[in-house]
Amino acid sequence: MQKKECYISVVKQMAEPRKSFVLLLACLCVMSVWGEALHQRPLNGVSTSINDVKAYIQGRLDAGEKHIVIPKGTYVFNLKDFLPLTLRQLQDVTIDGSESHFICNENTRAIYMDGCTNVTLKNFSIDFNPLPFVQGRIEAVGTDTTRWIDIRIFEGYDIDRIALNNTELFDAHTLELKKNSSSIYQSYMYDNIEVDEVRRIVRVRKKSTAPDIFSETPGDLVVFTAKKPVQALGHTIYTDNSTRCTFENITLYSSPGFAFYEFGCNRTTYRRCNVVRKTDDAGVTFSRLRSGNSDGIDSRGAVVGPSITQCTILHNSDDCIAISGRFYIVVQETSRKMLVLTYLPMDVTAGDSLYIVAKDGTIRSNKVLSVTKSATTLIDKQLYEEALHAFDAINPSLADLFRGKSVYEFTLSETTNAQIGEVVYVKRRTGSDFYIANNTLGHTRARGMLIKASHGVIADNRIEGCQLPGISVAPELFYMEAGYAQDLHIINNDISHCNFGYSRWAWEQAGALTVVAQTVGKKFAVAGGFRNIRIENNRIIGAPRPSVVLTSIDGGYFKNNEVVSDEAMIRRNGYYLGVDNKMDVWGINNRNFILSPPTTSTSLPAMRQEHAGTVLITGIIPCVVESGEKKITEVSIYLPSGQCMGRYATQPVSRYTVPLILSEETKGLVLLKVTLEDGQTMVLKYLVSHSSR
Repeated sequence: MQKKECYISVVKQMAEPRKSFVLLLACLCVMSVWGEALHQRPLNGVSTSINDVKAYIQGRLDAGEKHIVIPKGTYVFNLKDFLPLTLRQLQDVTIDGSESHFICNENTRAIYMDGCTNVTLKNFSIDFNPLPFVQGRIEAVGTDTTRWIDIRIFEGYDIDRIALNNTELFDAHTLELKKNSSSIYQSYMYDNIEVDEVRRIVRVRKKSTAPDIFSETPGDLVVFTAKKPVQALGHTIYTDNSTRCTFENITLYSSPGFAFYEFGCNRTTYRRCNVVRKTDDAGVTFSRLRSGNSDGIDSRGAVVGPSITQCTILHNSDDCIAISGRFYIVVQETSRKMLVLTYLPMDVTAGDSLYIVAKDGTIRSNKVLSVTKSATTLIDKQLYEEALHAFDAINPSLADLFRGKSVYEFTLSETTNAQIGEVVYVKRRTGSDFYIANNTLGHTRARGMLIKASHGVIADNRIEGCQLPGISVAPELFYMEAGYAQDLHIINNDISHCNFGYSRWAWEQAGALTVVAQTVGKKFAVAGGFRNIRIENNRIIGAPRPSVVLTSIDGGYFKNNEVVSDEAMIRRNGYYLGVDNKMDVWGINNRNFILSPPTTSTSLPAMRQEHAGTVLITGIIPCVVESGEKKITEVSIYLPSGQCMGRYATQPVSRYTVPLILSEETKGLVLLKVTLEDGQTMVLKYLVSHSSR
């Protein structure tokens, strides 16, 4: 109901003799706090014990209090001035919400922390009214050349605030993201919208160049992002250049941007924080499908990375957890003077170790002695454009972001011979020494985790239903997000039913568990960008093959992992880059890396022939052996030289999976000796022929 309808409802109730005049006063009080907003849904149980909770907190801080306790209640968090609750330069302060619920009355930032030390926020929840997204159901899809789609918008969602980006398609039966489709995060899909407010119908039209990857069908559910006011600030809780701050037991039911965002911080703790869709919203006629509009927890430029434990992040519209730094484009290097280009504030300082990423992915380091801002007009325009042109194949829109922006000069300790179009970053600002454990993540259009940081642990997390990978460790030139992980331990995670979106043929993050680096030329980087990557005791099930993609690693191992791919879900992720979708685990350009077979695979058909097949690829080939009535007790694998590659004993079973681990040197016959429970044996022969691809 809108405000007018709420008033009429109260007046009708007042006609009954037992209804109190206090009810009308309470409603009018809430309406006065709503101000002039026309699209807010009615709220129940709004507390009046604190007229302005934002001003209440600020007043207690101004009085010098270090431990602020808010009386438990439901409060309107007044953001009509578009000014968040600002906590600046605080130290050793705790704000305890006592399980209160804050309802933000504008789609803008709620809390901003700047330069704080050891500040704790805990025990409250945040929601937005109006909601930052709009939901509806597809009623009809046109078949003519205009490619129109009619969508009926549900009551309680603002039909006149629809934005044509960040659009998701949901299955009407499961209320989860639609399989073999895509969510649209850019605005390249639709170019027109017609609104019929009386019938609550919007008609959108696909651009003539839009690919058919969204697969709209009558009955499907659609979620749009809602337009924000021009004065709105990004992200619900934003922490800037702060140290040892803690967020504990905080739930965000909706968010117009990132739910939690931190930049340049040290040792932030997120404990039992949640970003989840609200299931009991009486103000809408169809339950919410989305929680936040973007990342759940996003950490950028952290000197020491965050600790994220026991958090639940589900149904947000981007990565659940992301940790990254920043790339800069090399314009020129002459006599230890390097010119770099950025469109964001500079975070490199004197004394930093600079990592230079060559065009093949090779990484070398140098020390920064000084950083100065250079006038763009002094830069040779041809060099400037050549540097931008290097990224046309990765992301053509980067040129528009960088053009006319700042150029900086680094003085280096020695010459590095960096080439135009290469990229540089500082590992000190990528969020190293992070810890992510015991979290529940997923049901998002993006990834459960996107990690670009080093010296970290990812352990005992449950990740389910991500349209993209469950865990992806990858620098991204597309977004200029660094860096290359080192000393990373990924252990005991459960990744299930991820990567179910449409085939992304040119995309490098091709597995449900991915450690991958791509070059400017859209090839997999040489070994050495990632170092000492340890992946063990993880369970990856229900994803299309390859379930695991590993590239560009020097040192570490992949061992004791269970991989059960969904053989019925055929995708061609990374096909243009050479990724093989006939394998559960695929890798390239790795060295000193122990790649042990997964413990379980049911994705390949059984092969019992005397000459079971011809193998034309290197890597791991999981072979399913079936014995019929007599059960298998042991399988041994022998190389052409007669050397035993492995012996696998089992309780008597009729079906058992063993791995063929092949290298470039493995050619000729590989024998599988199968021992049955009665002592008899059978031998399977594989002809191994190395492929040069």
